Amino acid sequence: MTTMTQISQALGIAVLGGVFYTLAEHNGYVTAFRDVLWVLLALGMGTLLGLMNLIRLYK
Repeated sequence: MTTMTQISQALGIAVLGGVFYTLAEHNGYVTAFRDVLWVLLALGMGTLLGLMNLIRLYK
């Protein structure tokens, strides 16, 4: 479990960092930061919905 958590964190940082710097090259840092925050919000909401489904299934 710990290994998978660390791998997921490293991949998340690498992917979001890549997205940020790709967007920053084209649109500037402020816009890239805003867009990456929206991506993080969407991922967080997806995770929350998935966890709510799991709780409902095992209740």
